[in-house]
Amino acid sequence: MLVGFFAVYLSTVIAEQWLQLPLLHLLALQPSSLGVDNLWQLITYVVAFPPDQLFVFLIQLLFLWWMLAPFEERYGARRTLQLSAAAVLAGSISCVILGFVLPVRQPLFGASVLLFASITASTWSRRHSNHPLMLYGLFAVRPKQLLVGFALLSLLRFLVSKNLTELISDLSAMAAGMLFVDWMTRPKSRKRPRKQTGKRKGSPFMVIPGGQKGEDKPTWLNRSRLRDVSA
Repeated sequence: MLVGFFAVYLSTVIAEQWLQLPLLHLLALQPSSLGVDNLWQLITYVVAFPPDQLFVFLIQLLFLWWMLAPFEERYGARRTLQLSAAAVLAGSISCVILGFVLPVRQPLFGASVLLFASITASTWSRRHSNHPLMLYGLFAVRPKQLLVGFALLSLLRFLVSKNLTELISDLSAMAAGMLFVDWMTRPKSRKRPRKQTGKRKGSPFMVIPGGQKGEDKPTWLNRSRLRDVSA
């Protein structure tokens, strides 16, 4: 996944800086102008990143590796991809709904939804544990305290940048992480026994012993229960 992110970023740099092609505009989500002709933006916004923010992009990849790798080791690659898909769709759909209500002109881009969803999912899965979590091996925090802290961090980002799409997408990704963990760890329902509607019909044939005494192996004959058939 990280290799794919870097490949798309490199393509964006070449397209924007050298070929003068608006690739970032095509990949980023435009909440107020989404239509049939740009539906791919519901998914592609997560790999869109401005080419002039290389160090911010690399730091985001590093944080993704720190957060998604432990989740993948614990639950597997399939669950990690499912969590990522849920976070991406939750962030984009919530911003599109916001675009129908308010005239939002700020595009949505970047993989922050994956970061917030993975942190929330890993923390929410340990919410019943009394042991504190070590944040980057330096800080010991409770799971609920960590969730509140990242929600406040997202709010702080909004106060600084005034980007409402980032705030809505981050909070939606956190909600998607919680719901995904609840769905993933739900108890499996037992299958109810099927009701028998009627008497099960047996085979129309029955086996009766036959043959003569003194034979080494008995001979078996089949006779119909419904009617006798004479040769």
